[in-house]
Amino acid sequence: MSGIQKQFRIASLIGTALTLLWLGACGWYFDRLVGWVELPQLPPREIAAVVIGAGIPLIILWLILFYAVRAGAISEETRRLLGHLEQMTYPSEKGEENVARIAELLREQTGLLNTASADTGKQIEGFLHSLRQHSQDLAGASVRAAAQADSLRESLDAQSADLTSAGDLVLEQLSDSRSAIDDQVDSLNAAVATTREAASEIAEVLA
Repeated sequence: MSGIQKQFRIASLIGTALTLLWLGACGWYFDRLVGWVELPQLPPREIAAVVIGAGIPLIILWLILFYAVRAGAISEETRRLLGHLEQMTYPSEKGEENVARIAELLREQTGLLNTASADTGKQIEGFLHSLRQHSQDLAGASVRAAAQADSLRESLDAQSADLTSAGDLVLEQLSDSRSAIDDQVDSLNAAVATTREAASEIAEVLA
């Protein structure tokens, strides 16, 4: 097994182990914070936020490992070329040509390494910026949700108070109506009694 293959295998094992650990930690944290049973009820935006929040660190991890493997491969190739350069100690035209060619290859390898380093740095910086922006969006959404919950609670409290007042008013009106009806019934009973007495007296006189 060559050095490059060995480095690639080691990087793959490390990346796989860290990926499994990270996904396990994310799953445990989500289960403790929200619960997997609540996942189908979450809005699509929050589900996407969970996936992005768990995936961005993994992308950054594999970019770093890829850069490390590539840098190791370039370093190994550079060492191999330097070994050939050290072996060419005889002052011949062919040797000079080989030295020039190897020096050119070394410059190309150095340029590739610098380009890869710059590209990887830009990609990592872009992902970090996206992660920070996403975190700010989540924080803003949480604040807005809390404000909406407070507003809804205040509205429900106000409606509950209005309903309580309306219920008290209805009960009071019913009580007043019952009292008025009772008074009217008493008056009718009194009138009936008076009428009966008058009828009895008239009947006695006529008799």
